[in-house]
Amino acid sequence: MSLVDWVPEAMVGRLRTVGFKLGLLAGIPVLGALLLGLAIMTHAIRQAQSAESLGSVESVAELSVALSRVAGALQAERAGRAMLLGATRRELDLGGGAPEPAGGARAALTVSIRAQLAARDRETDLALEELDGFLADRDLSRMPTRLRDPLRSARAQLQELGQIRDVPRSESELRVLGDFYGAAIQQLIGATAALTELSDDGDLLRLFTALVSAQDLKERASREHALLAYVFARGSFPPGAYRSLVTVVTEQDAYEGVFRTNASRDQTELFESRLTPAVLVPPRALRQQALDATDEAVAGDPALWFERQQRKISGLGAVVEELNARVQAVAAAKRRETVRVVAASSSLAVGVLLLSVLLALVIGRGISRSVSDLRNATQRVGEGDLAVRVTVTQRDEIGQLGTAFNAMIEEIADARSAQIEQARLSREVEIAASIQGALLPAAPEHEEFEFAGRMVPADEVGGDFYDVLAADENLWLAIGDVSSHGLSAGLVMLMAQATFASFFSSDPTAEPDRVIRGVNRVLHTNIADRMHQDKYLTAQLFAYRGRGRFACAGAHEWPIVFRKQTLRCEILPARGPWLGILPDLAEVPVSELTLEPGDVLCLYSDGLTEARDAAGEQFDLSRLTSCLEALLGEGAALERVLDGVYAEVRAHVAYQDDDWSMLLVRRRG
Repeated sequence: MSLVDWVPEAMVGRLRTVGFKLGLLAGIPVLGALLLGLAIMTHAIRQAQSAESLGSVESVAELSVALSRVAGALQAERAGRAMLLGATRRELDLGGGAPEPAGGARAALTVSIRAQLAARDRETDLALEELDGFLADRDLSRMPTRLRDPLRSARAQLQELGQIRDVPRSESELRVLGDFYGAAIQQLIGATAALTELSDDGDLLRLFTALVSAQDLKERASREHALLAYVFARGSFPPGAYRSLVTVVTEQDAYEGVFRTNASRDQTELFESRLTPAVLVPPRALRQQALDATDEAVAGDPALWFERQQRKISGLGAVVEELNARVQAVAAAKRRETVRVVAASSSLAVGVLLLSVLLALVIGRGISRSVSDLRNATQRVGEGDLAVRVTVTQRDEIGQLGTAFNAMIEEIADARSAQIEQARLSREVEIAASIQGALLPAAPEHEEFEFAGRMVPADEVGGDFYDVLAADENLWLAIGDVSSHGLSAGLVMLMAQATFASFFSSDPTAEPDRVIRGVNRVLHTNIADRMHQDKYLTAQLFAYRGRGRFACAGAHEWPIVFRKQTLRCEILPARGPWLGILPDLAEVPVSELTLEPGDVLCLYSDGLTEARDAAGEQFDLSRLTSCLEALLGEGAALERVLDGVYAEVRAHVAYQDDDWSMLLVRRRG
């Protein structure tokens, strides 16, 4: 697209017709005055109806409020339903013989939750009715794609709300519950973000940016609300819930940072006035209590958690409501301004009608000069000069056109700068991905072993790594997985891989537990003290001791060993601490592993075993071991084994949402 294509056709059309207007003004003053007044009023009305697919700019604000109400109602309903699910699961366990807490508190809690859920369901239904009523008279097909598609998707998904409201009975329903509400709410937030396409008003755009950031932050707090409501009511973490909790807490910090970065001073003050330490500290303490429990039983009062976290979410909701109120105020002010402009334009037309005969030549000369400046400036923009500006000396339609022209050129320049910056960032990500690929061992060699490895990242840059470090008779095998994935996880991965390599270079005979402690200290310093992030790393180190024996330290997915003698796979426990969380590790267990000639060691990341199909079923460890037994039992080459495993996983999954890594090591013989 050339620069001249950025110039709106409406502006070019105005420049072409101004000469005709001037002719009428000079030759037939009365008719020229009427046409000028009509042009000014038409412009003002068109500005007022820029969001014509909804009706007016005030309708944009009304839709924003309706979307926020539905999202808030769904969040409240999700939290209550999650706690009901946890309490229901607890009752089922108690029915199996577990002791009931004193006074039947859990049963009373279930009754209370059901009563509250009925009220929340009615609030959600009412909010949905208001949204549907608003959209009933609007033509969705005329709306921008970014607004139309999320609205349609959310409304279609919420048709199944009645099925979700049935009391669930299985552990997997917690994930189904979270996915259903999370997808619908995210679509509603996406629709709110798309409202920026319906107005070019700077105040509205800035308010919508802050509003969407606040809604994203509120949604992460609401997800934490629902997850821990279930955990406290249930009394334990279901599979995968602990990692989900760590992820959602990390995302909250990230979205709060985004909000504070983009918010104005008064918006930040609004945020801090609603979310005081008295609101934030109590739920953080209960959250930390759950985090400290890890996989053990979680003791806590679900009603207390629900009440404290609800205060935080209510504070965020108050921020969202206030921002919506400001959106409505700005929209109303813009409407009043439009009415004022139309009234002023009408008065101006009458005045021009009376004075046009006397002022025709003076006005004609001034307008001609302004039009000439605009025409010349437009031509220079078409030639690529984005520094050009027109001098605005009038406050009439032509002056407004000049102001709009200057604003448009500034936006074009900003867009060009943004394109250049985006291209630079994309190139940096490509470079990071190429560096990561280059650091993975290409074709390691050892007289006793043969190797094959593969890492397929979920994003351009992955958070997994594996390495084969060999020098003389010394050999280390390392594998790790950084929490989450993407560019920041890739940076942590590069640090971890470089640190292992550094320890190997300095002392290839070092004990693996000492190496794990040293790597942990380096990662904690870099992640917590320098990057100021909450990421962590699971990693294992295998140090070769000769005659097929390895010493192993660290925590990761349990290794799989294919035994040549039995043609079967063994799964070896490998317990240890996570890295990067604490500055020092108290205990690092060391285990031993022996490979006989022909045996194959398989190291892998959880992205393979936890890969899900469209129904949510994981590929799991049993499928992986079966696939390895079938391929290795035939004596296949290690690269062919990798091809077969990755083909099986790809055939199973609906989409890849995590990094896939595997390292195969076969002892020769």
